[in-house]
Amino acid sequence: MDAKAEEQDPQQKQKERALVLEQAALTLAQSPDYRVLRRVKPRAKFADAEGRKLLRGIILDTETTGLDTSSAVIVEIAMVPFLYADDGQPVEVLEAEIYHGFQDPGAPLSDEVKDVTGLTDEDLQGKTLDIEAIERLAASADLIIAHKADYDRKLCERLSPVFKAKPWGCSYAQIPWKEEKIRGGMLEYIGVSMGYFFSAHRAIDDARALLQFLANPLPISDRWPLNCIREDLKRQLYAIWAPQHTPFGLNVAFKQMGYRWSERTNEHGAILNKSHRKVVTKAEVHDEMARLIDFLHRAGIRGEPSAGPINPLDRFSFRE
Repeated sequence: MDAKAEEQDPQQKQKERALVLEQAALTLAQSPDYRVLRRVKPRAKFADAEGRKLLRGIILDTETTGLDTSSAVIVEIAMVPFLYADDGQPVEVLEAEIYHGFQDPGAPLSDEVKDVTGLTDEDLQGKTLDIEAIERLAASADLIIAHKADYDRKLCERLSPVFKAKPWGCSYAQIPWKEEKIRGGMLEYIGVSMGYFFSAHRAIDDARALLQFLANPLPISDRWPLNCIREDLKRQLYAIWAPQHTPFGLNVAFKQMGYRWSERTNEHGAILNKSHRKVVTKAEVHDEMARLIDFLHRAGIRGEPSAGPINPLDRFSFRE
């Protein structure tokens, strides 16, 4: 056997092994007793762009030192830019522009963060984020998407003011996963429901996986998930706030009514509202205000609730 044949032999064996595994997967998938999950293999190209109006999106994900958005530090950030058509179909990943960086938080990571992310203090030691590169990439986007954007956006706005001027979408809250028979909104569960698995809780892996999921039509409606986000961002929404300083014992009742404990600040970080809040459509404001006022009256709570429109550019931010 000559040298060239020897070089090709391992490749041939790899192809033969892949064929055997694929046949085994197809056999298992035919049985009602098994489900086959395939590893997410990121694609760079999803569709033909010819003759289509294209926009720029960014899938953004962070890993941090904690859950408190006012104090947590970003230790890993991934930004995956891509082109999408005006019907919401992803077209192409801009591979050369992907940003993935790390930041030394200046203190040891908690055991919980280490367990969830797999990051160590040694991984982050001496690392710094390239803020200029992050800002250039963010400034180029027509839309930034994060899974649970109400967390990532707040952290990113603390990192750089460029994120304040951009519309953000949330693939967790703005896509009707339950209506599409995908019962959970966690990224891993969405993947399993679509027949995929991936290495979760690392920013670059989560971001790449999310984009692959957005490139599949939803199973019931056949809509592009990205279009669900874009249509939701066009809706005029209102925030209804309960009076401040409501008794702690009413937290469960507020939660059952669809309210969440929230803070709203101005551009300087000063708190404007700090209470239970619910987001509704314009058509729902009157009835929801009447419902809340009745609840407050029966609970013996003084003070008047308030309602106001949400600026679409402020969705998922401290200012919402």
